[in-house]
Amino acid sequence: APPPPSTNSLQSLSLKANATLTGEEYQSKWGTVADTEALVLSAVPMRSGPTSTDAVESALSNFNVYTMASGELPTEFKFFLYGQEEDSFGGGYFLIQAVVMKAPASLTLTIKPIGGEMDSNKRKEKMDQLVELIKSALGEYVP
Repeated sequence: APPPPSTNSLQSLSLKANATLTGEEYQSKWGTVADTEALVLSAVPMRSGPTSTDAVESALSNFNVYTMASGELPTEFKFFLYGQEEDSFGGGYFLIQAVVMKAPASLTLTIKPIGGEMDSNKRKEKMDQLVELIKSALGEYVP
């Protein structure tokens, strides 16, 4: 698939294609970031819920947000996702836990930054941009 077009709002966030992370690395990195440093976006209403985890995973991978693990529960889909910035932008990781409630359909994101940008304002700006990137990747579901 061709890379998604970049927009001006995403200029200070550039995610690597083919970033990799093992499950162990993901868990240990997740544990090193205090919950107070995480960006939490709760229950964003969705137009409709996805019918499978695959639909969400492929939409996100087009934007270089990759899936570590995912699963379907009776009332929700859960995703453990990650992205890594280009080295020229700091090379930091963003670890993301996403929960998609089935009815009423909603999206909750928890994003933890690892490494990369140390300036907390710039880091927050990048996480905000990551939220917008995820919303645009899931544009079919998120108004």
